[in-house]
Amino acid sequence: MTELIICTTCRTADTPRDQKAAGEILFEAVQAEQALADHADWASVRVRGIACTAGCSRACTVALQAPGKHSYQFGDLVPSEATARQLLDCAALYHRTPDGKLARDARPPLLRNGLLCRLPPAGGQPHMRTVATSARANDLAFSAPEREAVYRAIFERRDMRHFAGGTVDPAVMRRLLMAAHHAPSVGYMQPWRFIRVASRALRADLKALVEQERERTAHALGERGNAFMRLKVEGLMDAAEVWVVALAEGRERHVFGRRTLPQMDLASVACAIQNMWLAARAEGLGMGWVSMFDPKAVAVRLGMPDGAEPVAMLCIGPVHCFYDEPMLEKERWSRRADIDTLLFEDVWGHAWGASSLPTPITDSIS
Repeated sequence: MTELIICTTCRTADTPRDQKAAGEILFEAVQAEQALADHADWASVRVRGIACTAGCSRACTVALQAPGKHSYQFGDLVPSEATARQLLDCAALYHRTPDGKLARDARPPLLRNGLLCRLPPAGGQPHMRTVATSARANDLAFSAPEREAVYRAIFERRDMRHFAGGTVDPAVMRRLLMAAHHAPSVGYMQPWRFIRVASRALRADLKALVEQERERTAHALGERGNAFMRLKVEGLMDAAEVWVVALAEGRERHVFGRRTLPQMDLASVACAIQNMWLAARAEGLGMGWVSMFDPKAVAVRLGMPDGAEPVAMLCIGPVHCFYDEPMLEKERWSRRADIDTLLFEDVWGHAWGASSLPTPITDSIS
């Protein structure tokens, strides 16, 4: 049974206590619309009112839940007949969706914003259940809840551009940096360096450098330039924390693993940033990687020594919600490739798991 749960005690800050709460008005409007309409899909939804869902600052709040499906909580809803109808339409769509996942564009207009959270099904998502089952016999494996938490962080990590201000507790920030510092690195060279940008003036300078490169990138994109300029590419002035990640100077002396692949120092830093990203998601913090800048200009502005090279500006901090899907998918800039088109076996282009190999092309030697 699909449940549409409405907080009946939600009220805006300016609503007197002796007046009916906005949440109760919304609950009654939904009940009335469902009772009056001859709509089979709406009949499949159980509407339930409860007192306080702890979303008081985002009134009115509602939730969608069903066994084996993702659960949603929405806020910032205004009680009206239009809101009531769109809530029932969204609940009906949720009822028809096997896993309950609702893409932003598929939701009714009034529910495309104001998403407070999306929780995975109890017992884990399908890919998590597969992992849990396959690892039961392995004594070295994490427990099932621990494995699910790891995979949840991976699948729900987002490159965030919208932040809610606030602060990051220094102890939490240190945990994120410690996670980064425990990344693998080629030859154990640990080439990463982290610079906290505490000054608002310095943030503004870095934002100006990003904006310069943003305009150059738009020009280089040609026909897609206008679409690119509509994208939000950074949150430097909004995020609670900004850190610049750089490659350290003196990397040329590290030959182990880099003699033929010198770029492995950058690959190592990318591993550190990914560790930090996953840890931030686990802490409920958003993080965005900004790479749109002239490295030489940023190095000069931050007083870096010769040979050091900035590779990332990281925006970190509280967010109102995490994107349902990667932002560039949501904006229809690109889409995730089908993994089966990326997996080969023995030779390039031969699909992993295919029954037979093509005849390799070899040079004849006489």
